[in-house]
Amino acid sequence: MSIKERPSVDGLYEQIFNSMYCARGPGDRVISSILDTAFKIGDREVVFPSKDLLVENDWTKIHPFHPLAEDVLMGQSPTTHFLIKRVTGALTLRVSAMMKNMLQVAASTDLQARLQDGAYVSHLEPANHAKESTVKGWEKIVSSFKTNQFLSLYVSRAVTVGDKTYLRYASIASPFLEDDTDDATLCGVKLASKADKRMIVALLRHLLPKDLLEVGCNGNVPYFESIVTIHRNISKHLNDIVKPFKSLANELDGLKPVKLDWWKWVKDDGLEQFVGLVPSLPGNEGEPEVGRREPKVDPELAGLLGRSELPARAKADTTPPWNDDAPAAPRAIEKASSGGGLDIMARSAPSDDRDRDYDRGRGRGSDVPRVDIFNTGRRRNERDDRYGRDRDDRYSRRDREDDRSSRRGGGIDIMGGGSRRR
Repeated sequence: MSIKERPSVDGLYEQIFNSMYCARGPGDRVISSILDTAFKIGDREVVFPSKDLLVENDWTKIHPFHPLAEDVLMGQSPTTHFLIKRVTGALTLRVSAMMKNMLQVAASTDLQARLQDGAYVSHLEPANHAKESTVKGWEKIVSSFKTNQFLSLYVSRAVTVGDKTYLRYASIASPFLEDDTDDATLCGVKLASKADKRMIVALLRHLLPKDLLEVGCNGNVPYFESIVTIHRNISKHLNDIVKPFKSLANELDGLKPVKLDWWKWVKDDGLEQFVGLVPSLPGNEGEPEVGRREPKVDPELAGLLGRSELPARAKADTTPPWNDDAPAAPRAIEKASSGGGLDIMARSAPSDDRDRDYDRGRGRGSDVPRVDIFNTGRRRNERDDRYGRDRDDRYSRRDREDDRSSRRGGGIDIMGGGSRRR
């Protein structure tokens, strides 16, 4: 594809956010939910790195969303953490709506009679005996998401699978997919019958199959690549499922597809074509490892990349301004020794190897803490603290303060945003 067809960097970001029920808010700058709620990191509104903001070059009161500026030798940035929350929230929102609508169709012969594509039958097979109690049971489960986290998205560093090591490895886990107990209770939620539980779990596993829940990447911006890739893979699968339900989509919103046109820019030419078009911006390169006063290089990652220096940190008052006549010089592209580019691997089964030291033979623990899904994007797991060096998804003090602040409003914050724009 030609450079002329390629979207701007902030245009690419906007397309990706549109697939997560987010959009440009008032003023054409901030990133907002579909409820027109401005997202924030701390007390600063998150903004697209548009040309006018780059010209102003003042980031003291706003947070630029620019994950293409990440450095592979660093840990998660506030921007990466924010993106994980958005993906987790979007997938939770979509799967919740799809589950309800598909169970409604499965329980209604009238709705099924209005479907014109017979392929719907295979998608409803996991819940082919659904009743009104099954639908109400799912609604009860969704209500529990206020305290019972539905999905967790993890991104680990330097994960080896077979004979290949990935710079970043994204994985999604859900306790609702793992409950095989022979009773009528699903993750603490009492349902009307064992049959309702079996159908709900079976349909969930149909929507979230194991082979789509893990992705490894070896590109130059592996955090960003792995997160958007796992989001795209699951979203594409859900789009395929809703196709036979097209005739009901106007009245059942959960059966509508989402646009994934932006994927062609990742799949065909790779994200490397966008790297360096916008200069590095504060809050995007990555943070030093939790607990370290000074940044240090991960020796294994350095070996993969063939370099060991840490990046210069961008600051609010030192970021180069945008100049149409002389745009920022592209950042050098370092090819990873184990593949380079966007290298995707989806394993056949999920595991808890969120770092390379994890013992796969131990399996998953049952002590899954319950937290607010839309304000964390991940769960705390004290068991994994002993794997401190490679875990990038642990809470920091700032995370805990943000989460407490987000929960003060009560209820469930579906869009995970800050204050409502007026």
